[in-house]
Amino acid sequence: MKRALAILAALSVFGCLGMAQMFTGSWSASMVILPSVSFTSTTLVLTYDMAGWAITSTTGYTSSGYTQQDFSVSGTLGALAITGGMEFDPTAVAYESAWVEAVLDFAGVNFDLTITHWDGAYLPSNWSDYCEQTPSALMVYDLVVTADPVMAGITFADCCTGIVFHDLWVSLSGLSLCCGVTYDFEFAFNKVDGFDYVKFSLNDVFPICCGISFDIDVTFTVDGKTVAVTPKFAGYGEACFELYADLETEGGTNTDLFLDMIRIDGWRLYCELADCNWLEIVTFLSEEKAPDYGIYDFEDDEFEYIKLHFCGPTCCGGTYAVELAVYFTEASNHLFGISRIGADLTWPIADNFSVTVEFDSNNNLSLSWTFTF
Repeated sequence: MKRALAILAALSVFGCLGMAQMFTGSWSASMVILPSVSFTSTTLVLTYDMAGWAITSTTGYTSSGYTQQDFSVSGTLGALAITGGMEFDPTAVAYESAWVEAVLDFAGVNFDLTITHWDGAYLPSNWSDYCEQTPSALMVYDLVVTADPVMAGITFADCCTGIVFHDLWVSLSGLSLCCGVTYDFEFAFNKVDGFDYVKFSLNDVFPICCGISFDIDVTFTVDGKTVAVTPKFAGYGEACFELYADLETEGGTNTDLFLDMIRIDGWRLYCELADCNWLEIVTFLSEEKAPDYGIYDFEDDEFEYIKLHFCGPTCCGGTYAVELAVYFTEASNHLFGISRIGADLTWPIADNFSVTVEFDSNNNLSLSWTFTF
């Protein structure tokens, strides 16, 4: 096994000299400058095109050494579009996981089947959603069928005890209501909880004038409700407002519950100013509720941030991108309540070479780059 992995890694790095012109790929790396200089990671991606099929190798190194070796393939087989991949752990010299996806378009209906397998030592973080006990291996089957305006998906799982049903979801989109208003509907059901969520979306509601209208999304779960209102300004970008709220009830049994109040946990405002230029403001009334509504990188007593992203053309071709972020805390020993300031800059030095610099006011500075060929 060690010899086989070594041969595969060597081929992925050096290739065959006679076929070098058929290879494309990229090399990316990152390192920390402050508080001390250290190597973070580097990744080499090589793709070889052969008879209409693309074979890709991804090799990764970190400060711990050779840590990643993945292979993937994509192409067509008759009417089927096929993609697949396999991951290995070079450190333990072991197989991790594999997947294959087949897509078929037939008579206006799209079928998308994905089969994924994990070894028991490399189960995904959500493996307990599929299995009651830690399995020796896990295989998941996902089938999505699309025929406008309907899309439906069903998932089956095998925890080495047989294939069983896991969940089902159905969505309808672009349905006409009246007066130019359309609506979307989505429903999900799983075998553990039964009802998962239901989502209603109304598009182009309350047209005022001058191309101003609103989109409204309401998502109901067992634990709460999320309302998202998106003002739309024709020709002036788009703003999105999300309110994070939950229901407070009282009573001792399921048949004796009373609505006590609606608890507001926070909100998010996102506004697109122009192409790739946007402003985002996220505020929580209590920071411990943030993980319930998304992934927010708050630290300590932080409860709010403001992010501004903008971009533009560079002198050497390509587009630069800058993201600035200001975080606020409830602690009293910070000027204006600002806990830290962060900045990310991505600058293309050439068409095939770009550099990214990340910095925050806690004296953290990192550098990364990507070279494509």
